Amino acid sequence: MVPALALALVALAPAASAAERAVDLEPRESGCDRAGFCWSATNITVDVGDRVVLRFANPASNAAPHSLRVQGDVNQGTPVRLPGESRPTDVVAFNATAAGVVPFVCEVHSGMRGGVYVKPLPDPANEPPRPFIPAPALVAALAALALAARPWRRR
Repeated sequence: MVPALALALVALAPAASAAERAVDLEPRESGCDRAGFCWSATNITVDVGDRVVLRFANPASNAAPHSLRVQGDVNQGTPVRLPGESRPTDVVAFNATAAGVVPFVCEVHSGMRGGVYVKPLPDPANEPPRPFIPAPALVAALAALALAARPWRRR
């Protein structure tokens, strides 16, 4: 019965997995908060550990060249692209390894700014204790162990 209990505990272990967050970024020439250009997305929120993929495209409908530069520790960017000149390889990808803000800009238009906001991991010290609710597989394994260990009596 012990292997059944071990198997149940392995099956109940939480799997840690990072998500991939892909965002299409295009320069906009209208609908911006201020005069000039802006990004189609300026505030992107991810979790620590996520893979961030920023896909840059400068549509033919734009009138100006643009680029994408992710600043800070990432320090990656795309070439300056004329309207309609975007390439499938115009991608900046990085892992969000620490909480904080990873800024991005257009190197041609300094007012075009945005940020990838990396949320911190929850602090277990600030979370209330969770009640223990055994999973059905664990309950079945413990019941089987209890029955196997119980001395049988004859009447």
